[in-house]
Amino acid sequence: MFELLYHRYIKSCIAIACLIVFGSLALKNLSPIVERPAWLSRIGYISPRQLKGVALYDQAYSLKELIHKDTHHSTILMPESMLKAPLNIYPEFFQWWNQGNQKTLVMGAHRYKGGNLLNTAFIISEGGIIDHYDKRCPMAFIEQVPTSLTWIPGLAEVLFDSNQPFCTGDKKMSVNIEGQPFDIQICSDFYMTKERLTMFTLLLVNDDYDISYFTHLLWRGAFYQAITQEVDILYIGHRKHDFIHANGSFLTKEA
Repeated sequence: MFELLYHRYIKSCIAIACLIVFGSLALKNLSPIVERPAWLSRIGYISPRQLKGVALYDQAYSLKELIHKDTHHSTILMPESMLKAPLNIYPEFFQWWNQGNQKTLVMGAHRYKGGNLLNTAFIISEGGIIDHYDKRCPMAFIEQVPTSLTWIPGLAEVLFDSNQPFCTGDKKMSVNIEGQPFDIQICSDFYMTKERLTMFTLLLVNDDYDISYFTHLLWRGAFYQAITQEVDILYIGHRKHDFIHANGSFLTKEA
């Protein structure tokens, strides 16, 4: 009974979101077609769903093979939690991925800083990290104990078991990808803050949910923000990667 009500609730939320989005489209009289920008043709994509193996080193080696197979793109984008490990303590991975190619990689993973763990987007080139962005709004109860509840003894152990909660990043970051400047955001940075989008946005998302409603809801949230704030969004998830144009058009491909 509870499961039935739960699914009906989720479907209702999606229906409301769709009504808002497509109502906005109707009011704006938007076109469903967008031309592919020239810079977009130079950008490739790899999903964690393409990786082989369970162990970290197996996944990193599998990623090396996927990177080397891509001979058509000079930049490859990967979503939040592409590898669930602090990459800055594994410099050998960067050498693997750089062998025989000059690609720039943008990927979501973790980062250690002074014993703290951060959810990070790495910019990787020429066998090393050239820049990084740390998630500024970790998701409450999933990635971090809310500040208002840190006084409760043992709450972190209950929520995260043996896993370490994430700390909060302290600055925004823009990056130039194939000549196009982007503001980088990671998942809840985008969905749980009220910051106004002012430029092209690169949104790295973990949208890999067993309940597909959540996957679609994340995408539609990005779509709605693109048309209401009139900003182009490059949406990079585990299951979908899309260029969402500010006029409501999009180029999409399932992962």
